[in-house]
Amino acid sequence: MSESNNRTQAHTFHENGQALVTIKTLLAFLLFVVISSEVIAASIEDYGNLPTNRSLEISPNGEAITWIQELDEKVTLYVANSDDLKVIKALELGDALIRKAYFATNTHIIIEISKARKLTYVGQKYEDSAAFAFNIKTGKTSILLRENRDIYFAQTGLAEIVGFNKEKETALMPAIDNSSKFNLYSVDLNTGKAKRFKPGKQETINWHTNSAGEVIAREDFDGKKDRYRVYSYTQGKKPVLVYENETSLPNLDIVGINEEKNTLIVYNRSNTHEYLTDLSLETGELENNLFSIQDANIKNYIKSNNDELLGLSISGLTPDYVFFDEKIDHSFERLLSTFKDKSVNLLSYSDDFKKIVVIVSGSQSPEKVYLFDTENVRLNSIGRQFSSIAESDVADVSSFTYQSRDGLALNAVITWPLQKTDSDQKNLPTLIFPHGGPAAYDSIQFDWWAQYFASQGYLIIQPNFRGSTGFGVELTQAGNGKWGKEMQNDVTDALNHAIELGITDPDRVCIMGASYGGYSALAGGAFTPEKFRCVISVNGVSDIPKMLSYDKDVYGRNSWVVNYWDKVIANGTLKKNDLKDISPIHHVDKFVSPTLLIVSKNDTVVSPKQSKAIAKKLKRAKKSVRIVTLKGEDHWLSKSETRLSMLKAIDEFLKEHNPI
Repeated sequence: MSESNNRTQAHTFHENGQALVTIKTLLAFLLFVVISSEVIAASIEDYGNLPTNRSLEISPNGEAITWIQELDEKVTLYVANSDDLKVIKALELGDALIRKAYFATNTHIIIEISKARKLTYVGQKYEDSAAFAFNIKTGKTSILLRENRDIYFAQTGLAEIVGFNKEKETALMPAIDNSSKFNLYSVDLNTGKAKRFKPGKQETINWHTNSAGEVIAREDFDGKKDRYRVYSYTQGKKPVLVYENETSLPNLDIVGINEEKNTLIVYNRSNTHEYLTDLSLETGELENNLFSIQDANIKNYIKSNNDELLGLSISGLTPDYVFFDEKIDHSFERLLSTFKDKSVNLLSYSDDFKKIVVIVSGSQSPEKVYLFDTENVRLNSIGRQFSSIAESDVADVSSFTYQSRDGLALNAVITWPLQKTDSDQKNLPTLIFPHGGPAAYDSIQFDWWAQYFASQGYLIIQPNFRGSTGFGVELTQAGNGKWGKEMQNDVTDALNHAIELGITDPDRVCIMGASYGGYSALAGGAFTPEKFRCVISVNGVSDIPKMLSYDKDVYGRNSWVVNYWDKVIANGTLKKNDLKDISPIHHVDKFVSPTLLIVSKNDTVVSPKQSKAIAKKLKRAKKSVRIVTLKGEDHWLSKSETRLSMLKAIDEFLKEHNPI
């Protein structure tokens, strides 16, 4: 246990001088964290370990909260009363990779886990997932669905739940059977036993249910025939085809339901807008424009537990919200005004939306957690996710806007070196840090990577290049077919702008990223080598043709996943030689800077072979390269031990090649 964690157990948490909980409660409920008068700077372990407390959820009736705590290599699920924060139950979770936990009913908590497994007969790994139900009254757990002999043994998504029947205490879970049909199963939350609820087809990709736990719709997609279909179950005993379209990708994204109108709520987009419409389950017609947006994106759908749409979170440098109930919308606006220039992220809410849990993040805010009473407009602080990182350990986060060389308006998030004064913010050693995805974006919030390196004295620049989400459809679509070209130019142009502003020392810059960001880092080393003193790629793509080939092996040649990547990367115009031209592995002769490659051994998204292959080629070309393998780790860096190993490897590499 670190010294800061010892301090945590020695005191009560104080907010404005008032003790909120007793020592006894605090020892059981370590989400509440002391801010000691003794200031001890956070260590690399504090930034690198997983959040001490995560996956915080409130029960449907608002009377209980649950969260996962990782402390001293021990992972525990806690349940407490939401009013007095007294612990009701605790469940030790062992060493499994816990993805999330949430309330299915007021009595049952679903715990999702996963582990990378290898199919020996094809040599590929897949993410094997499972869901457990924890009964907080009896203290018993049951593994759901997996023991049904009808289920195909090697498939992803076995933790997915599409609906509940609360009266019968059952979950509705889709799974592939031994004949490759994607059926829907009814699973007892108390025993885990499953029986087939509705038969699907080999082409079935999704199911939709209502508040009573009844199926109302099914989606099918046939990749061989490029055919997408929606079936309605509300017109009798047999499903009725109500919508059909010829397309290489499912062209509708069903995001909710409206039981009263007997419609599905559908997300779609044009070349300029995102919008929501109703899809009639009687006629299949798309009708009633419910919402549209142009210069931002819908980030999340805020739904009741029967899939009714309550509101939306809207993307941007800090999130915004739209609620369809005026009273909720007004009270949430007051909440946002309390935390100007910070990100307020909605985590969980009761069925009546009278109690909600939010995380506030940004400058001097290490992901603080609040319980908000929307009816009485009352806000209570209940601690923070990273228990050993104080507000003084969180560097300032801001942004700048810039223009790409071809005139596109873009922005970048900046994390400033910790404890630097305004007069010190010139000619700084810099890490340019493109995000993964690439359909993702960076915002003003607590980023553990950026915050650690800012604590060491680096300026961190995270550009939202074309192809990013978060700032409108046009920006996202502008990235199609632009990997390694205009998308990479946008990253370079963000750096150039920082140099023009005088905040970056052009002779002390490294590029670092993970996943797509790892590809971008390698592309920087290959295509603009003069810009960077070093290159750091974590689980990055180096060979695009090999990546597409890998995805075809994993998902099948006719999968919509393969079609998606073909559209995003090639956009229907790039040929195999074009893809080689934008693959860093085919340009190792251009590398001049030392390169660090970090690879997760259990990565099921980007094959570890991508990093190993370019490492081999760089060594053959007599280039400076180092490769570090994170054993037992996955694509998302889900384990504290290996996250910390990664940070230490990068830290050591930077001290050698781009020291402060």
